[in-house]
Amino acid sequence: MLRHFLKPYRGLPREIYVIFFSRMINAAGLFIFPLFTLILTSKIGLSASEAGIWLTLMGIVIVPANLLGGKLTDWVGRKPMILLGQTIGGILFMICGFLEPGMTQIYLILSACFFFGLSDPANLSIIADLTTKDQREAAYALSYMGFNLGFAIGPTIGGLLFNNFYAWIFWGDALTLFVSVALVQVFIKETYLKTRIDSEAISFPQIDQKTAESAEPAGDAMEAAVSGSVLKVLLQRPILLVFSSILLFYNFSYAQWHYLLPIQLEDLFPLKGASTFGLLASLNGLVVLICTPLLTSGLRQYPALRRVALGGLLYLIGFGTFAFAESRLLFALGCVIFTLGEITITISYMPYVANRTPVSHRGRMNAVLPLLMGVGYTAGPIVMSRGLLIFAPQTGWLLISVLLVFAVVSMLVLERYDARVGIREAGEL
Repeated sequence: MLRHFLKPYRGLPREIYVIFFSRMINAAGLFIFPLFTLILTSKIGLSASEAGIWLTLMGIVIVPANLLGGKLTDWVGRKPMILLGQTIGGILFMICGFLEPGMTQIYLILSACFFFGLSDPANLSIIADLTTKDQREAAYALSYMGFNLGFAIGPTIGGLLFNNFYAWIFWGDALTLFVSVALVQVFIKETYLKTRIDSEAISFPQIDQKTAESAEPAGDAMEAAVSGSVLKVLLQRPILLVFSSILLFYNFSYAQWHYLLPIQLEDLFPLKGASTFGLLASLNGLVVLICTPLLTSGLRQYPALRRVALGGLLYLIGFGTFAFAESRLLFALGCVIFTLGEITITISYMPYVANRTPVSHRGRMNAVLPLLMGVGYTAGPIVMSRGLLIFAPQTGWLLISVLLVFAVVSMLVLERYDARVGIREAGEL
């Protein structure tokens, strides 16, 4: 049973397993971000509308951080950016633990978000560097599963600490960050040099052939190094822009999991909203742990975009359930359904993008495309906070359902287009 469970993840580079444990430990202490809405409202005393603005500002802060981090990732390397961003972010969290609830904590949390944003492109690029095209789906899925294995307990612990041991949600988050960074420092070598050699071997034929052969293979035409700006690369691959634009609507919907749902739970279950949300977040992580290997194996034969459309349909059903839920059991059911969608989308979209990104631009593409997708996540809280002034959370979930119908249909149309022209587009590059 266990052997079959782990089968999709056999034969990956050793560093991928280190990343799995690093992300798991990091997520086991992920207390602050899942509870940020409640920190703003219950501890600092902001209104739901004001909390939505700060959540949106958090997303806005990440924009310049990702752009700068993407450039630096392709310039100075993957590992330095991971170490720099996560270490400074952890230090800022430690400082928060010594402060009383107030605006200074908000400023420090947003500052930490900036440094985490610096490391995001490197975290995505290093997995692509370490794997071949055939390994990426399993590698990204394993990284995602490691994060959610930790996340299965992190928010629950955070929810229990929230009322009586508030400072420890900051200190615990910081300590697990430091352990996670230490694993990367000790066990993972810089992958940037290998990638750069590969890039130069393709772009500049005069490089020593023996050196080029010792580097990571380029994969196929879509991954071959190219010259020019990231804008030029995107214009050569317009399907990635359309794909990311559709995922913007997915992420707008998913953002309500961290914004609209905690507010709804606090209304339905006074004084127990934080603990209830923590339990749902842990259920989310547990479903990811159990079902990621099953879905990775079971959906492998289907095209990536069709899988992403299926994930959107599961979002539609799961989030739609919240519109009618009044018991914890029904919230749990909706959580399980949308989590199956989350798994399906995550194990499909990251390899899809990586397999169509030139090796020379991985850092920048892993900054720009997630930013485009993340516009929905950033806008989600502030748009919904305005909506909550005139309608109840249940109506908000119904509107999200309508939005997801549009997004799923759009993804299916894109999948048909990709099936017709994808091979020809790759050949032209």
